[in-house]
Amino acid sequence: HSEPSVPSPPDRSTAGWAGMMAVDYEYNLWFCTTNGTPGQWRKLAGRQTGGTFHPVTPTRVYDSRSPAPAQGKLAGGNHRTVAIKDGRDLSTGAVNASDIVPAGATAIAVNVGITQTATGGWLTVNPGGTTTIGASSINWSATGQVLANGIIAKINETTRELTIVAGGAGETHFFLDVTGYWR
Repeated sequence: HSEPSVPSPPDRSTAGWAGMMAVDYEYNLWFCTTNGTPGQWRKLAGRQTGGTFHPVTPTRVYDSRSPAPAQGKLAGGNHRTVAIKDGRDLSTGAVNASDIVPAGATAIAVNVGITQTATGGWLTVNPGGTTTIGASSINWSATGQVLANGIIAKINETTRELTIVAGGAGETHFFLDVTGYWR
């Protein structure tokens, strides 16, 4: 077993051929897509690589208006941790599609929707269990707004959950529709 000791292929001065694979000194796996010196390379995997994106048919995984699993508006200063692994029935909230976000997923593409807003506020979408506020994911400025925003969110990889944190003086119902995941 030897340690890789070469820089990343795009930084090399050697020829690359389409179809060629290489590993650099940081254990990143590269694939050459176009012949040349150095050629055109695409990083496939590595310690800091997020994995492959897997699109899914848009699926509701949470809705605060549904009877299950946790009903009710979210008000400023509060948070709610929700499971995002299963698809849910739009009316009842019952699981109707298992493992939309499978084990091993690290992040999701998700539409965050808000409805029945009161006054102004915002929501932050964090990995499950994280209640800190670093940035807003969606904002509203008045009562009665219906808005949606597509985001990419890191998830709690162990529990496949998100924690939604509400800020501002208002409150809102919210829903989450997953459109894909990284694994």
